[in-house]
Amino acid sequence: MTRYTGANGNFKNKDSLLTVDRSQVMTGEIYELQECLENAWVDIVSTFLVDLKREVVDEDLPYGPLETLWYFDADLAARHKFPATTNPLLSASTVLEGAHTNQTHFTSQQLAKKILRRYYELSSLVNVRGIEKLPESEKPIYQQGERLEDYLTQVFYLAENFTGMKGGSIRLQETLADVSKIFDMDR
Repeated sequence: MTRYTGANGNFKNKDSLLTVDRSQVMTGEIYELQECLENAWVDIVSTFLVDLKREVVDEDLPYGPLETLWYFDADLAARHKFPATTNPLLSASTVLEGAHTNQTHFTSQQLAKKILRRYYELSSLVNVRGIEKLPESEKPIYQQGERLEDYLTQVFYLAENFTGMKGGSIRLQETLADVSKIFDMDR
């Protein structure tokens, strides 16, 4: 384990990014690492679980202090859709669970996942046979999924380094309204 200290021996008033792998979560070393940062007076610690071996902690195993799991999606990155950090079907967060969101947000989240799940299924067919071979009843859901994916991978601050475009932010209520418009299209 490498420990870094600032010029005056601490990180006071600093934010920190801690990247750990599954073994550090499973052995409890993550707690030692976070304690070291707290002792160095780091104000905010964002911890990322990196799973290069594809051994991500599953729901039967403890997440330790992790409250959000992001699935880095290589397919999105290959298609230059950023941030490619969050496949919404495979990512999870306690913040997005029912107790932490209002009913509109929770319902929108569940519908978005349903649409994206079907969109990903249909995408493999479209890639092989073309969109014209999709049944007419499936085309609206495919188009909704396509627009939803585009919306969720628009220019954010997180993606500036990848896109070369200045990032922006959108308020939650505006996001929910925009996503609702996508849900209502072609109906």
